[in-house]
Amino acid sequence: MRSPPLQSLWPLAGLLLLTGCPEEIRGPPEQPLSISCPDGQHLCPGGCCAWAIEPVDTLGDVGWWPSLALGGDGTAHVGYYDLTNGILKHAKSSPGGWLIETADQTPNVGQYPSLALDSRGEPRISYYDFASKDLRFARFASGHWATELVDGPGDVGTFSSLALDSAGFAHLSYYDATRGHLKYASWNGQSWVVRVVDNATDVGSASSLALDAAGNPHISYRDNTNADLKYARWTGSAWNVQTVDSPGDVGSDSSLKLDRDGNPSISYRDQTGGALKLARWTGTEWALEVIDSGGVGMGSSLAFDSAGMPHISYYDVSHHSLKYAQLTDRGWAIQAVDTSGDVGLFSSLVLDSTDAPHLAYYDSKNGDLKYAH
Repeated sequence: MRSPPLQSLWPLAGLLLLTGCPEEIRGPPEQPLSISCPDGQHLCPGGCCAWAIEPVDTLGDVGWWPSLALGGDGTAHVGYYDLTNGILKHAKSSPGGWLIETADQTPNVGQYPSLALDSRGEPRISYYDFASKDLRFARFASGHWATELVDGPGDVGTFSSLALDSAGFAHLSYYDATRGHLKYASWNGQSWVVRVVDNATDVGSASSLALDAAGNPHISYRDNTNADLKYARWTGSAWNVQTVDSPGDVGSDSSLKLDRDGNPSISYRDQTGGALKLARWTGTEWALEVIDSGGVGMGSSLAFDSAGMPHISYYDVSHHSLKYAQLTDRGWAIQAVDTSGDVGLFSSLVLDSTDAPHLAYYDSKNGDLKYAH
């Protein structure tokens, strides 16, 4: 059984090419140097490196909402939705190619997946059951997938975001569409504990979750009523809720990560300005920055490298392409990763142990799941 179209689900062996030193683009004398590479390449030690792009799954319309994680051995895992068959799927890289399996074959399940790996490198996935309007959780162990209900009834579980704590227990943020609330669920070893984070009128879509060193959750999300970007963190006794960005229609497609000091940063789309923005907590206030503009910023995914520099993947609506921005000591370097057709509407970014970027993303033109590294 096929699921409804996008508008009903969402208001909405690598070739390494060294080309020498990247071009330095000089602005006015008072401006710092910026540095960039041609489209199809990204900055790497020694110069510019070409993206190696490969198909992961091409059987039907697949690759919706990919969620990528890398194992300690560099193995890539992707959780994603197969629209043609209405199922949740998992892909794993191997020397012989991608190994693809069904994580939940129940009809009409698997939307908005979020994947994380436990200490043994076994995948866990949170996802939405469109048929029952529930939030579900899948875990791979002993050679097979087991699934369970996290929250329901009611229409709950869209825009889920998953993180595992030091004990391997799962923590989830997600949207309760019935009540218009942001919710949070955590596994205590025996059962799921569900809490309401923010119960203001219609909040909680586009959530993104990260855990700090103490295991406390930090969540970015959209206030649908006021079209704002919001942020919530658990202090140990209560939820501290803040508005991060307010003017205009902002806060969709947020991605939250904690930097080396444990401070949150959030990439998101400013729909009014057609821009990709980054909000960083300085310790006393939110510093907001426009990274790219001109009809960009959908589906952003944020990561920090070992030097504490942010990297962001996102969709360029105007050019129907996947773009990538990374901050250097000379400013932001922005390139197109893939411009073949209509690609990058959904992307998931992870940096490996050498800070090399890896991307899983959706090819809308061909209905494929693709991988760039």
